[in-house]
Amino acid sequence: MPAVSESIAKAQLLSNEALEIIAARFRVLGEPNRLKLIRTLLGGELSVSQLTESTQLNQANTSRHLQTLTEAGILGRRKEGLSVIYFIADHSILELCQHVCGVVQRRHASHAETLRPAAEESARFDPAAASTKTQPRAAASPSPTLTETEAAADSSAFRVSFD
Repeated sequence: MPAVSESIAKAQLLSNEALEIIAARFRVLGEPNRLKLIRTLLGGELSVSQLTESTQLNQANTSRHLQTLTEAGILGRRKEGLSVIYFIADHSILELCQHVCGVVQRRHASHAETLRPAAEESARFDPAAASTKTQPRAAASPSPTLTETEAAADSSAFRVSFD
């Protein structure tokens, strides 16, 4: 696998300082509520109050996590009247999340039902849907069920995607 060999070679060239910067980026993403905010913003731009309502986090936690994600360059924000509107500024984060989700799914195929998003959530994770425009949200639908045997046999059936 030449691509893997190239990646390993590039990683070995990174300085300790560069590795610290990369680790800091992963720490930002290591908080589930921040991932929840990113996932929610896949549907388009939202205000702090809309994000608070959608994620069911309290206002203080929502604001703190949004600030961290914005300082990391993952999210962007703009003022609209008295509201602050947030959006995904670094779309490469979606590729990273997609990759991690795939690895997690392969390692935990027996937990496929837990990792399987509702059909509506899957549609929101489509890269074409991830834009900075506000999009109407569909009502949540129940997650389809999948037996562990079916999941193990067809890992693509429960693919979680942040694209």
